[in-house]
Amino acid sequence: MYFVMEVMIPLSSLLYILLALVGAVALIALAILLFQLVGVVGRLKKSLDDISPDVTKTVKTLPSVMEKVDGVLDDVQTVTDSAKDSIPEILQDASGITGAVETTVGSIGDAASGIADRLSRRKAQEKKEEECSFDLAQVARIAGQVVALISVLRDMKKDQEAREAEREKEERARERRKKKEEANEKA
Repeated sequence: MYFVMEVMIPLSSLLYILLALVGAVALIALAILLFQLVGVVGRLKKSLDDISPDVTKTVKTLPSVMEKVDGVLDDVQTVTDSAKDSIPEILQDASGITGAVETTVGSIGDAASGIADRLSRRKAQEKKEEECSFDLAQVARIAGQVVALISVLRDMKKDQEAREAEREKEERARERRKKKEEANEKA
């Protein structure tokens, strides 16, 4: 013979027990998350402290880098201004110049990317005192683009001079014809 014993638990008590269990699990999960978050923040602070000297040194070198870039841009501006003064038809050939300037700007972007890559590599190396410098290949590319731009402008100037010479030749021919016609009318 088996005896069955019935226990009656009110529904509200059962809900309170389940709610307490869920709350306890949530608090444990929150505590674990907070401990992990504290560890991540500690590692992040250590990483920031490690790269801070490199970033400071790089920021200090940026004015000299910008002066060099400004010098290149001033030279490009001078070339552009002289081209504007001496070549009034430059707008017709603007697509060629735009491509050269776009390539030059891309090269400057490549140089900036090279500097950023150097900073990344520097973080991975042992801490050494070495000065951040330009990548000579990047500087050579920029110089090549400026030379290419100057070459395009010279070619455009030669073309314009040839057109002007042709116009002058046509003008002299018109004047000769006009004088000939005037001489024929007088005769």
